Amino acid sequence: MMLNTPTHFWNKYRTSPTMLVPNSLYACLRRLLPRRALLAVLLLATVVQQQTSAHIEAEAVRQAGERLAQWQGEHFHDMGPFRALPPTREKWYNRKPYHELNWKNTVFYIGLYEFSQVSENREDHINWLTEIGKRNAWNLDKRLYHADDHAAGQLYTKLYSQTPDSAMIAPAREQLDKILQNPSTASLQFIRGSGQPCLERWSWCDALFMSPPVWARIAQITGDQKYLDFMHSEYRTTYDLLWDKEEQLFFRDTRFFEQREANGEKVFWSRGNGWVIAGLALMLPDLPEDWEHRQFYETLFLEMAATCKRIQRPSGTWSAGLLGGEAAYPVTEISGTSLITFALAWGVQTGRLHLDDFRPTIVRAWQAIDRAITPEGMVGNIQPIGFKPGYAFPDFTETFGSGTALAAAASVYKLCASQKGGTLWYAEPQTYARYIPERKDDFAWENDVIAFRAYGPSLREGTENSGIDCWLKRVPYPIVDKWYKLAESGQSYHKDHGEGLDNYHTGASAGCGGTAIWLNGKREPLETYTEQRLIRSTQEETVFELSYERKIGEDTYGETKTIRIEMGQRLFSVDSKFTINGQPAANLPIAIGLTTHDGKGSTFFSRTDGWIACWENIGGSDLGTAVKVEPKLIDDIQIIESPEPDESHILIIAKTDADGRLSYRAGYGWEKAEAIMTRNDWEVLLSR
Repeated sequence: MMLNTPTHFWNKYRTSPTMLVPNSLYACLRRLLPRRALLAVLLLATVVQQQTSAHIEAEAVRQAGERLAQWQGEHFHDMGPFRALPPTREKWYNRKPYHELNWKNTVFYIGLYEFSQVSENREDHINWLTEIGKRNAWNLDKRLYHADDHAAGQLYTKLYSQTPDSAMIAPAREQLDKILQNPSTASLQFIRGSGQPCLERWSWCDALFMSPPVWARIAQITGDQKYLDFMHSEYRTTYDLLWDKEEQLFFRDTRFFEQREANGEKVFWSRGNGWVIAGLALMLPDLPEDWEHRQFYETLFLEMAATCKRIQRPSGTWSAGLLGGEAAYPVTEISGTSLITFALAWGVQTGRLHLDDFRPTIVRAWQAIDRAITPEGMVGNIQPIGFKPGYAFPDFTETFGSGTALAAAASVYKLCASQKGGTLWYAEPQTYARYIPERKDDFAWENDVIAFRAYGPSLREGTENSGIDCWLKRVPYPIVDKWYKLAESGQSYHKDHGEGLDNYHTGASAGCGGTAIWLNGKREPLETYTEQRLIRSTQEETVFELSYERKIGEDTYGETKTIRIEMGQRLFSVDSKFTINGQPAANLPIAIGLTTHDGKGSTFFSRTDGWIACWENIGGSDLGTAVKVEPKLIDDIQIIESPEPDESHILIIAKTDADGRLSYRAGYGWEKAEAIMTRNDWEVLLSR
């Protein structure tokens, strides 16, 4: 049965004029390599892809969903070439189209409906889904008790909520009433096979996605408590049997109680647990706020969310066998990952989960899903139809896989869109540095505890010079790119939005560790930097150069700073080389300084240990800044008090060596970062 959706709708987001061809490199490898070697190649590819960028943007998420919706719509009745079939196919696996009410398709409808709520093509999607219901007379699938056959009711009740028509839900309600009139009392001990009595009950955890949301929704629509009472009774029976209190995960069914992974852990299926937590996210909005059993489901959602956060892989995915490890499951699996991502993003969006706790989990997860969606819009790495952990490959997909990824796209989009600038930020803690041409040639650098910037050529005619500005951060992940980008959309980094701020005034001062030539008892800074060069940047260490130059009198002075910032360190290191008229400036007096902000900060120092420091309260929180030099290099320590703005400092005066070189360290400790809370804390750290 072909749908009458206009061709131009599904073609709107086409990125290639040709039909999707399965990954040609993968297809070639699959023919040429033994299975074990192929898995090794795929594992390497997975590792290469694990680096997480700093953010995900709402519009990019939506466009990925649009491509996916279009591709699956185009191939809805021609899925044979793309089916996720296992290498050894049992006879019940085939490439024939599924019936429109089969659960593989109804999961796609559920996901497409969720995505339609954020899609640019909402009306087209809703019309397409409505045609599905009309063509099937709003019936559920044929088996009375089987949970999978109830899933279409989720679509019908959602559509009903938009355009109430009793015909949309009448068949579903009639089927549920028949179950209530003659409820099954079959055992939940799972026996595989069509027609087994255990399938009349929710004896496998997938069922908790397929059926309970329909019962909850019908109860909400009709106001009849009997549907909710039955749902809860059956749900609790399944929970009591399959929930593992120790691991806080669901066994897929009773067959897995004694099974173990190769590493000795219990066997918990990613997609199975994904079904459960996604089902909770779909069902919880329909449970009455004052219902006596609501808290059971709220608590279960939080417990599963915490477990999922804890066991996520570095790649952002979840192993097909959740506790089996990457050695046993080296390949990405996306359907389980998508279901979990949908639920977690929903949990944050609705306030059940804290954004700061789950931000990295969701960003990594969506980026893994996004990598699995081809430019044409097919989502790969979908494990074949099954009942236990298994393998998935890039050219495997299923309609239900598209549905899970669309649901994730919808949920992640809403979360991103709720953030300032439509962007959800997170990156792994790391060192980082970048030239910022979009902000007057700033050069910024950071690690997990400190961040700074230097001023560039665009500000050379202003009051700024070689001073170093502190960006006060209190989160371990990189903020430089985020703050600059958000500033473009109107969010000032001079205000603390939860990650820190720049309220440290530098202006014409030395800031935190800026240098100047010391001539005639006066600082002579070398203006802003003229050139910058990134030397290397890794997670643990970033190294770069900033070059300065200024003509003072008849001589041209130059400085090349090689700055190194390392993870976990509150001081960055500087190796400077000074020149006069292009030649090494030996024995040149240099002033390395800290602004005291016009004398507002209190200064202290230890010549014995080779450091100067300033402690001050800025914007209601305490800040310590410092410079450290080899004690033997210090010629003098001076405290300059001046009525002129930006001229009050504490300075170390030290001479360059025979090659014009001088090394030092500088940095800060901020009370709001909760590591350096007092002046004494700062002094103890500097004296180590």
